[in-house]
Amino acid sequence: MNSLWKRLAALSLAVLVGAGSFLMAAPLQADATASPFGRGSKAAQAQESAEAAENESVEAIKPETEEPTTVAEPETEAPETAAEPETAVPWQETPETEPQETDVDLASAQEAFDALTQELFLQIMSDNALDLHYTLRYPENYGITDAPATFGTYSLEFMEEDKLDTEEKLAQLKAIDRELLTKDSQVVYDILLDTMESSLAVSEFPLYDEQLSPTTGIQTNLPILMAEYTFNNKKDVDTYLALLRDLPAFYDQIIAFEQKKSEAGLFMSDVAVDDLVESCTAFLQDQENHYLITTFDTRVDALSDLTQEEKASYKEQNKAAFKEAVIPAYENLIAGLTALKGTGKNEIGLAGLPEGKAYYEALVAQTTGTRYSVEELIEQVETTMSKDMMALSFQALLHPKAVEKLESFSFSHTDPEEILTVLQEKIKDEFPALPPTSYTIKHVPEALQGEMSPAFYLTPCVDDYSMNSIYINDGSLDASSLFSTLAHEGFPGHLVQTVYALANLKNPVLAVISCPGYSEGWATYVEMQSFLWDEGTDKNVLKIMQLNQQATLALYALADLYIHYEGYSREQIGEFLMTNFGIDDVEVQNEFYNYIMESPTNYLWYYVGYLEFRQMREEAEDTLGRKFDALAFNTFLLDKGDCSFRVLRRYFDEWLAEQK
Repeated sequence: MNSLWKRLAALSLAVLVGAGSFLMAAPLQADATASPFGRGSKAAQAQESAEAAENESVEAIKPETEEPTTVAEPETEAPETAAEPETAVPWQETPETEPQETDVDLASAQEAFDALTQELFLQIMSDNALDLHYTLRYPENYGITDAPATFGTYSLEFMEEDKLDTEEKLAQLKAIDRELLTKDSQVVYDILLDTMESSLAVSEFPLYDEQLSPTTGIQTNLPILMAEYTFNNKKDVDTYLALLRDLPAFYDQIIAFEQKKSEAGLFMSDVAVDDLVESCTAFLQDQENHYLITTFDTRVDALSDLTQEEKASYKEQNKAAFKEAVIPAYENLIAGLTALKGTGKNEIGLAGLPEGKAYYEALVAQTTGTRYSVEELIEQVETTMSKDMMALSFQALLHPKAVEKLESFSFSHTDPEEILTVLQEKIKDEFPALPPTSYTIKHVPEALQGEMSPAFYLTPCVDDYSMNSIYINDGSLDASSLFSTLAHEGFPGHLVQTVYALANLKNPVLAVISCPGYSEGWATYVEMQSFLWDEGTDKNVLKIMQLNQQATLALYALADLYIHYEGYSREQIGEFLMTNFGIDDVEVQNEFYNYIMESPTNYLWYYVGYLEFRQMREEAEDTLGRKFDALAFNTFLLDKGDCSFRVLRRYFDEWLAEQK
């Protein structure tokens, strides 16, 4: 299945995680409407922090040569370090017990399930070279020798084929008796079933899909993936250059799709077109010293198996590909969007489109994984935001001196290395230990700081998770707030979540399934806790900051729900901002509205996921009282992996009953 177009979003995650397909490798787009098995694995998903809303476009980062920091090996027993798979069929599960004479049906069901998950994984990994490169370090150990050096296919015809393929795979899955599978396989079964069903619901609205967005679109995130594309050998360089040459054809497909949207009355607003043109124009600046040239030169120079003549030749080939393919691709994209400007008449989010509310309901269910309907979600967010704002007001009244300190607030730790060391110590008692691993802190080059999110995490390959990268944007992230941000991106956020999942992988297919609500929700859940871990800062100040952050994220989530489901106008959102947060600047109100309108469900990944984790935590604490064990609770959450809350809650109810 072709999937690249589904993943091209979300350096938000997301980011570098996108808002669509649950199956992703490199984090390209996300509002996917076809098969969930479209984009490979989350291996290259650079997870952005929630502040990404303020960024207009994203550019790639120069590779740096910082020495990686090794995470100390825990004293307690932990999973072994990732290594090359020993066999070519790592998806085959070892039975929990020796099959008995009467277990023929059990063995048959397990074999059928293993065969299906193997087929899915290989299909995804063989789809395109970019997914394969970012997901597997040693693809030959999985029986994969190559993948097409293209960015894939993006068209209505492809979406229909992908939908039919998903329906066929779903039928095969349902034909397998879940009760005859091992316990681990039952978990994988449940996740796959939910993933496919939620993705099929979104696929009913193919023309509502949008791959272009000023902050989370293909045109901003794909170049980042290319700039971060590692060169391990000569073949990698050849594949990279072939991918660059494919960019014009890929973007032409996107323009053709936008033309169909226009004909159907579903094209974006003029404001969105202007923002996208600005994003593309920014990418084309300083072409002689463009980062796709400078980063390429750095990576080629680092290859020891190339002669100086070969390196020089490759550098010239890259400059030619950039000039002859990349620049024209962006120029054509600008021209195509400009030609369609004026054909989009909707100015109020998805709710203003004929089937916009129905599409939004399906998209929310898919990307957040929530068990709530949209109407229930609005009530839950409103109630929780009111609760937090009341608590915030109470804290401010009770501790007026703490309020006075907010103007000059800073966490006591401001050095990144020091912060990550402190965080690792703080989480030892409440979070499971990781296998030996390492991380490197990298800084966004000054020239790109105005375009990048404050921080993000770039995930490692599925079969080699020992090296992790955390990027910090010194231009948009004040060192005074770095503590909670690194908790989100590093310990115990995305880094812990990712490494733990890969070290305890039940089935390789789970490595290519992603629920943005789970991944960003987890990182936000631990980020909120981290506010109270800084022992060098006034606890009352930290509590106020924590409550303020929770209320602010709720504000963004509620605005998303109001705009895309309730159809709020700019004036209504302006009144909402003024009433709740005293934001009366019309320009700020409009920028806020534009971002939410152009990136539906993006902030829901963070807040709705956080809300689901928070509610489970509160329920566990209330039910168990003194018997509540934070380590056991957090381990349970991580053990199930990247799945929807519809699946996780069912297992949570079982876990909670067992703890009583």
